[in-house]
Amino acid sequence: MLSRYRETLRGWTAPIGYALFRLHLRPNHLTLAGLGVSLLAASAFVTGRTRSAGFLLILAGLFDFFDGSLARASGQVTPFGAFLDSVIDRYSDLVVLLGIVVLFARTPNARGAILAMAALVGSVMVSYTKARAESIGIECNVGMMERPERLICLIAGALLDLLEPALWVLAILANITALQRIAFTRRAMRDTALLSLVVLALIPALGLAGPRSPRATHRSSAPPPIQSGARAVTPDLERVWADAIVEFQRGNNDPVIREFASEAARTSPISDYLGFVLADALAREGDLAAARTVVTAIADRHADSLLAPEALLEAATLAGRAGDDDGAQ
Repeated sequence: MLSRYRETLRGWTAPIGYALFRLHLRPNHLTLAGLGVSLLAASAFVTGRTRSAGFLLILAGLFDFFDGSLARASGQVTPFGAFLDSVIDRYSDLVVLLGIVVLFARTPNARGAILAMAALVGSVMVSYTKARAESIGIECNVGMMERPERLICLIAGALLDLLEPALWVLAILANITALQRIAFTRRAMRDTALLSLVVLALIPALGLAGPRSPRATHRSSAPPPIQSGARAVTPDLERVWADAIVEFQRGNNDPVIREFASEAARTSPISDYLGFVLADALAREGDLAAARTVVTAIADRHADSLLAPEALLEAATLAGRAGDDDGAQ
């Protein structure tokens, strides 16, 4: 959640990055120093010195915050540096939460230990779901409990002697964030497939494809014909539609509904491909009737193309969701 302000904060931290660079420090020095301070914080938690642990966590957070500023100021931004920073962050999170588990186990406070373990699992899964999403090409930064929020929650709990309530918040929200990322990735994969249809459609629609083989001209595999009176897709329009798709992947349906229902979209060579995305956006907003109207119109216009069964299946699915069993049949 706080990651959306990263670019704003970079402007404020740049002078500090340059100052650290003049001290001949390297980004990896700060990264490893942050891990060392996190180990000290974990040790403080184990021995029950929670306020000391809270102050140490602040210091560890500052090291982690400024290593990126130093890397940019010194021109040492590298893929390995980003990899190392991420790995060290995971170690730091784990050792601190394990220290809290040991604290409550020694007290003994079984509920606190269970909460700390739940927070640990949630923290790991927030990071893991993001890493797995990125491995399949999906940028997944959604959720309310990313690393900065988790660190702030622990610091507040430690300094205010409210560690157990802080763990309740962390355990619940971290695991909710992991679930949010799972749902987001599933939706983004589906949306990416739809976007691929749009991109592939641009090739024949704009006359960029080579000659078709005789087999490819069979009517069951042919794309829908370009509608008469279709307008060319301008670069500006492509950018607008691409931005709408990006917002759609982030869960904001309004740009797609606004742009893909416009006159420009309806008269474009790829209007029917855009229609599938529009129908999905309308369905997400709960307007199942409008979504069904869009896909039914696509099926009616191109009964002999591969779009027809896809559109009819989507229309039946929407009818079923709306409780219209006859329409679903």
